[in-house]
Amino acid sequence: MKLKFVKLSIVLIGCSVLSGCSGANFFDVQSAMNVPKLSETQEAVKKCVMEYMNSDLIWKYTWFENRYAALIKCELGEDTSPIYVACCQAPEESKRVHILFVNKLENKWKVVYDSIHFTDEVDNLVLEDIDNDGVKEIIIHNKNFENAANAVRCYKVEKNIIKEIKSIN
Repeated sequence: MKLKFVKLSIVLIGCSVLSGCSGANFFDVQSAMNVPKLSETQEAVKKCVMEYMNSDLIWKYTWFENRYAALIKCELGEDTSPIYVACCQAPEESKRVHILFVNKLENKWKVVYDSIHFTDEVDNLVLEDIDNDGVKEIIIHNKNFENAANAVRCYKVEKNIIKEIKSIN
């Protein structure tokens, strides 16, 4: 019985240490709800998006690679630099989500493309090489869209230029 208690105590202590909990805040609900700290790059991209929108933002979380995120780093291919996709909405814009493509140009983060989706929720984002050229395209599926043209949209990045290649029904 003692051995089971010792094992259980070790497991519980290990779980609390590995989860970021401590004895001081173990029962503090607010500390358990804090989101993870953003990296320096993510903070810079977030600041760029907020400056571009010139407004408070409602971040729209979309499903990407087994998790929800509002700011997504997209690795599109070996010969391309990563691009960030931010999903957000200004508080006064209902049923209108901005999909912002953010890239680092001349050592500064800039919004290079603003795609407006007439929906209240972005369902998921997928990276897939649909034209077999070695560079992945960005495919976005919307929920609660107003018309079929907004259901699925696909974007291609070529030399830091974003192009919507087609709307898929």
